[in-house]
Amino acid sequence: MRRLIESTNFPLEVVNKASYSEKQGGGRPPPWEMIFWWTRKPLSSARAIISASILPEDVNLNEFLNRLKLNERSPHRHNPELKDWGEMFRNKKLLDPFAGFGNIPLEALRLGMRVHASELLPVAYVLLKAILKYPRKYGNTLARDLEKWGKHVIEKLRRDPEIRELYDEEVSVYIGSWEVKCLNCGRWTPLIGNYWLARTKDSSGRYKRLAYMYPVIKENKVEIGIKDLNEELKVPGGEIHRVIRRVDPKRGLIEVEGKGVFEVPRPNVEARRNNATCLLCGSNLRFVDQHGNHYPEKKGRKNLEWYVKWALKKYNEGDERFARQRLLVKVKVVNGDLVFEPCCDEDQEKLERAKEYVKELIEKSGSDVPTEPVAYYQLQPPANFPT
Repeated sequence: MRRLIESTNFPLEVVNKASYSEKQGGGRPPPWEMIFWWTRKPLSSARAIISASILPEDVNLNEFLNRLKLNERSPHRHNPELKDWGEMFRNKKLLDPFAGFGNIPLEALRLGMRVHASELLPVAYVLLKAILKYPRKYGNTLARDLEKWGKHVIEKLRRDPEIRELYDEEVSVYIGSWEVKCLNCGRWTPLIGNYWLARTKDSSGRYKRLAYMYPVIKENKVEIGIKDLNEELKVPGGEIHRVIRRVDPKRGLIEVEGKGVFEVPRPNVEARRNNATCLLCGSNLRFVDQHGNHYPEKKGRKNLEWYVKWALKKYNEGDERFARQRLLVKVKVVNGDLVFEPCCDEDQEKLERAKEYVKELIEKSGSDVPTEPVAYYQLQPPANFPT
């Protein structure tokens, strides 16, 4: 008999919906927050496909969805309940020779299967240990130890005089960007690809938080303003969805009942199109030659480079005349809610002091970052290899 995965009975739409939901910000599995990893497979789809590869095509689909929790809002948050199906999985083995972040082997373990996972990349190998091996081996002891030593490290950092000097204890996150010197007016302009600060929904898909930043031109400098609609509209109970008529994220439009339309600024940098705009004078920053001479178009000229890329390259070479780092917004957590504030000159000074400290540490004790050259992989197949 064929397996469910080979049959048109496989509930593809349900699995796709669960997988899409899982990949969104509010539905991500907790292990995903450890590190960003390439091509992470949704746990929901991994569970469904592994199970459908073992179960027969005539399996009851309602039972399939119920037992695998695919009919739940977040299937990955629930362990499957196989019941009498357990024997069909218990003696099966799964091999994932390029396991990456380990999502496929993890779901196989949750289904009660024997799993073999391997990975060539050292970082991924360590992550596999953290996700597949150590939690099963040490259980709650591991969680308690991590909490204990995590608190220990945090307290040590809080008491460190250099850390106290450089970081505001109330700030959870700093949002920043690169600034480049405009080739036309000679002033510094931030490059901001996304002005949104918060655009989150509740479990029913209704907007619960909307906030964005916008540029404020003061003399020869670009400062930042904050538009927090939850704070500005002051909707009772914080239910902002009651007054939101429409949100168009692509066009940056927020239509509010009785208040008109709020417009989120458009990005002033488009890397794919090699274009940036000065927020002070409106000039387009396009291409430069090796000497920094500006050209609005390439028009067949060779050896031209997008100005932003050229400026950042210069910065990384130690020449900070054309690009620099800029803090824009600081995010605090107050009573479980996010509070956004524009960064000030003092915040920027702390960033510069931190960079100087790092330089001193490297000069004093050397860097732990490897600098040895890495040999190129041989891309050509052997002469006698059939192609």
